[in-house]
Formats: sequence, C-alpha cells, structure tokens
Amino acid sequence: MKSETFKDILSILERDSKSSSYKFALIRATIDVIQEQSPFITLTKSKAHMPLGLIIQKWIFYYYPLFSFNQKIVQTSNKKLAFQDQILAVINYYHLKGGLSKCYNDLNGRGIEPTATNIFFDLIRKLKQTIIKQPMRYIGGSIKNTHYSIYQAEENPKLILGKASINKTFLIQQCGIISIPIDYYNAFDFIGMFITGTKSITNLWTNYSHQLSDNIEKSIIISQLHQEPVDERETSKSKNIFKLLEKEITINCVWTGAKCNEYDLDHLIPFSVWKNNNLWNVLPAKPSVNNAKKDKIPCKTALLKAKARILKYWRHIAAVDEERLVNELFIDLIGPGSIQKEEYFEFAFSKLVQNCEHLISFRGYEAWSYEK
Repeated sequence: MKSETFKDILSILERDSKSSSYKFALIRATIDVIQEQSPFITLTKSKAHMPLGLIIQKWIFYYYPLFSFNQKIVQTSNKKLAFQDQILAVINYYHLKGGLSKCYNDLNGRGIEPTATNIFFDLIRKLKQTIIKQPMRYIGGSIKNTHYSIYQAEENPKLILGKASINKTFLIQQCGIISIPIDYYNAFDFIGMFITGTKSITNLWTNYSHQLSDNIEKSIIISQLHQEPVDERETSKSKNIFKLLEKEITINCVWTGAKCNEYDLDHLIPFSVWKNNNLWNVLPAKPSVNNAKKDKIPCKTALLKAKARILKYWRHIAAVDEERLVNELFIDLIGPGSIQKEEYFEFAFSKLVQNCEHLISFRGYEAWSYEK
C-alpha cells in the first residue's frame, strides 16, 4: 500500500465539497462491503470491482433510520436529497409492518413483499442514479481535478424489474459493477477497522447533520446513524430449527464434539465482527466454550477440527430450510461461479476458513482454538 493513498483519503474527507452526506455514505458503504469480504468483490492488478447493489443496500439502511426519526435530521444544504421521496415511501410502507428490521429481513430473505415491489424498485433506481451521478463523480475531485477519478462505473445496465423478486441477489445481479483503484481497496481494507474517532465517517457525518439540524443533539444523530437493522438476539429461526433437530439427532458442541444437555447458539464468525445471524453462522456450542470464544476468530486448526460437525449441521439445517440456507451461503461465502450441488458445502467451508484467516492475519483479530 502506498502512503500517498492514505493521505489522499484524508484529503478527500477533509477537502472534497460537502453539499450533502453522499460522500460519507459512499465511502462508509465501500469500507463496510470490503470489511465484510464479500465474495462478489473481484480484484485485478489495478482495480477492485464490486456490485453497486451492495452499496445501494448499505445506503438504504444508513438513511432509513435518519428519515424515520421523529425529528428532522438534515442531510443536504439543498432542498432535499435526490431519493428522499422514494425512501420516505418505503418507510411509510413499513411503518406498521415492523419498521427497519422487517425491511431488512425482507430484502435479505425471500424478497420484498409484492405490494411494496414498485416503491422499492423506484428507490433502488433512484439510489443507483444518485450514487453514480453524484458522489462517484465528485469524490477525489479535490486532489485529482477530474471527475470519476476514484470510483468508476464498469457496468451500468438499465434496471428492469421483470418478474424477479427484489432481494439482495436482485441488487447484486441487476445494479451493475463499480470499481476503485486497488491501492484504495487495500487502504480501505486496512484502515476500516480503525475508522473511529474525530475523523471517522460517522463522526464527520454527525457533525455535518448537526450543523444543519436545529435543536437536535449530536448524541441523537449518532444513535440514529448507528442503529442496526439486525439484532444479535434475532436468532429465532436457528433456535426453532435446533428445537426440531433435538428430537431427531444428538446435539453436540460444534467446537468440542461433546454432547450438549444445554447449549448456546454460537456465531462462527462473531456477531461483533460481522453482524450476521444467517443460518450457516449460528451453530450450537457448550455455554462454557461459547463464553471462552466470545469475540475471537476461530483459527484454521479449530475450523478443520470442527469441519465434520459444521458440515453435518449445515446438512441438517438444509433438510429444514434448504432454500434459505443455500441463498445465505451463496450471498455470504460462495459468490458467482458454477459449483456442483454436492460440492456446495465444501466450497462454502473453504471460504469460511479463508475469511477467518483474513480476519486474523490481515485485520488483526485474536485467533481462537479450543483447548481442554
């Protein structure tokens, strides 16, 4: 990584024009997607490519809490954001249906309800247009003196709704591909874990909103910006599945193999590292082992020792809800490419190991392995 790249990023945060919060949202979304090690990111010698749909998904859940709050948190020095009407329509639809969490679960699950398809499609289309024509165009202008100097649209297909369900897969497949220079990808991957403090994206975003919003304390804005659409306790689907499995199989600790009279549901990759409650990531463990593991990342040795049990549980879960498990593995671990059905779990497991090794070796998380 070139030190100049880090300096350029600081310059972009400090010096690029700020007529709206778009710049903060795009950089934050890029860092979040990179930090999650999406399997849909592809790297070449000079560029990192990623689906614009993943950025759009992040924007929806950044701005939803801001516009659903009962006080106005201003996001632009202009009259209103380009997609304000569209996101308000989505918020109004979900207001009595479960709000932010319901919207999040629909988009990341089987899809947006048919009665909300049109308003959600309008929001996606407007977000796509806004991101490409606004922050992608202008980010880097203060240091490069040219448009699209950092972000570029490599594929920009026309959005067509058709008969497909609107879910995360739709976003990935339909919204095109953007790229950033490989040095910026490496820098965002490295500094993402340090994005805190006075120069953090959320802090700058908070200060900007505070300057434009009358009588709203910074703490309230921060609270709204950090509101999560998913809760660590939202593992009800996994709990229900294992309640069913208790009647059919012996529940063993995923890490030790010991029979569990009582068990916790452990996140293979800790929730604090990756806010992911998907079925493949939530498996039973002895309470003492789960407590010892906490927020540590299982090392390659620990994963290989537990491989047979992890794959066994994935197969049992698939017997209950194969569609959801396969879709979640595809989105989180497998990504594009032709994988035979019989190789699906093996390939997903290899990606799990790869992601954990990355978290340990590159991002500095503490490794964990079970010791008697």
